[in-house]
Formats: sequence, structure tokens, C-alpha cells
Amino acid sequence: MSNCTLCSICEQVLRTYNLTSKSEYNKREVEGDPLIYIVTMLIFFSAGIATLMIIYMKKEQRDLEEANFYKFYVEAARDRYMEYMNRGRSVNKLALQALNAVNLISQYQEESGSKVTFV
Repeated sequence: MSNCTLCSICEQVLRTYNLTSKSEYNKREVEGDPLIYIVTMLIFFSAGIATLMIIYMKKEQRDLEEANFYKFYVEAARDRYMEYMNRGRSVNKLALQALNAVNLISQYQEESGSKVTFV
């Protein structure tokens, strides 16, 4: 009897093993291969990271262009200011020379009795 029960237990274990291996096979058919899932997710996430990197690089390039434009604007404004100041200096020099000439001429007109004074 004990030999018979041992055989029946072995048969049950084999049936159970066969059922689980068949259910594992059916499970793989229903759920799909996990390797395909892993590869798909890796491709999806790497595409997302690549997209974010491209967006970041475009933003950095735009910021760099704006900084260069600002530097160009400041240099142009400085140049215009210096040009204005230089032009003003030459006009001021010319005005001072004219004033000095008039002053010299007015000082030598003492025979008329009037003296012109400039402030």
C-alpha cells in the first residue's frame, strides 16, 4: 500500500508540475515576452530624454543669441554716446575759439570807449 500511495503522490506531483509548466507557457502567450516590454520601455524613455535634451539645447542657443544681441546693443549705445560726446567737444572747442576771438577783438576797441564783457 505504501508503494501505491507513493506512486499516487508522485503522479500528483507530476501532474501539478505539468499543469504549472503549461500555465507558465499560456501565461507567456497571454502577457507577452518581458524582454520586448523592457526594450520598448527603454526606447520610449530614451526618446523622451533625447527630446528634452534637444529642447534644452535650443533654449540655451536662444539665450546665447539674446545675450549676444544685448552685448551688441550696449556696445552700439556706447559708441553712439562717445560719438555724441566727441562731436559736442569739437563744437564746444569751436565755440570757445570764437568767444576768445571776439574777446580779443573787443579788448582792442578801446577807442570807441565801450568794452564788451563775456561771461
